[in-house]
Amino acid sequence: MAHFPQTQGNVRALRVSANFPITIKTDHGRAVGILHHVSATGGIIRMKRRISSRAFAELVIGCGNGQITALIELLGSARHPQDQAFRIVAIDDGDHARLQSLMNPGRA
Repeated sequence: MAHFPQTQGNVRALRVSANFPITIKTDHGRAVGILHHVSATGGIIRMKRRISSRAFAELVIGCGNGQITALIELLGSARHPQDQAFRIVAIDDGDHARLQSLMNPGRA
């Protein structure tokens, strides 16, 4: 069953620094990069070239506890020119559990 993360306007989601390889798959091809920051609702990826804002894509994160795949929406600019923010639109329950353990390694 899919998980659809919801943001709460008055509570900011826990964000953690990360350094995992990622692949973005869009209708126009693939891009590779690094997951820079992540939360339960989104994060920041660092790539050589930016993808247009508001595009939907599949994000694949390669990490020690297994591959994580999610449907994301790419957002506008971030602080660094090679950074791009994203929000998670949908993620499978198993991938959501792996994402949670990635963010809370002591709880896994």
